[in-house]
Amino acid sequence: MTRLIVSVKNRREALLAHSAGVDLIDVKDPARGSLGAVDPLAAVKIVAELGGQNIPLSVSLGELIDLPGNADFSFVRGFQFAKVGMAGAGGIHWRKRLRELQAQMPIGSELVTTCYVDYTDCNAPDFRSILNFAFVQDVPAILFDTYRKSNGDLFCHCTLGEVADSISCCNAAGLKSVLAGSLNTNHLGLIHELQPDFIALRGAVCKPDRQGRLDPQLVQKWKQKLTDGTLSFDMKSPVALAY
Repeated sequence: MTRLIVSVKNRREALLAHSAGVDLIDVKDPARGSLGAVDPLAAVKIVAELGGQNIPLSVSLGELIDLPGNADFSFVRGFQFAKVGMAGAGGIHWRKRLRELQAQMPIGSELVTTCYVDYTDCNAPDFRSILNFAFVQDVPAILFDTYRKSNGDLFCHCTLGEVADSISCCNAAGLKSVLAGSLNTNHLGLIHELQPDFIALRGAVCKPDRQGRLDPQLVQKWKQKLTDGTLSFDMKSPVALAY
């Protein structure tokens, strides 16, 4: 069964997501982009509140090219996963930099790499290159996402077959697959068919958009649909909202 990740931006939203039954709580700053780097103080507060309750947590570090080599990642302690974006990394020695970043992670925190499906528009490495790196370097999961939220959802950039093949490759390599990128209620049938390990939401569970307030009722509806396998919402007009 596909499990649910919801991105939150502060302690209050983290508690709401937890109470709504989210499988993994992701912390990021949606105002800073697709994988907006979280404020370290906000991250520490969330770990202090939820870290001891056996609740899986992840945190966004931002884009690889924006992370200095001497950055302090002690605030990541308590998060099982730390996500890094690859926009702009196509022209640098990104494999070497990712290995260095892995070594900087606190014990118990694993680095997750992102495959931007609009990689040609943001100069990011392609999926095969990221998959090969993840397999060799024991990266636990690959996040499939869109970099530019104004330029269409995940399935505007990939065919159903391409997404299915990518998930199959992850399964064969022993990696978890996470689908994101402006997923909305119209995608529930595709999600059911594809069966990724996780889907990740932000805007689809917020009002009025991804930078707004988390709505626990929307979170609960998504969780219910994923759990019971029903494929539609009781809504008059589903709207695509950016993750």
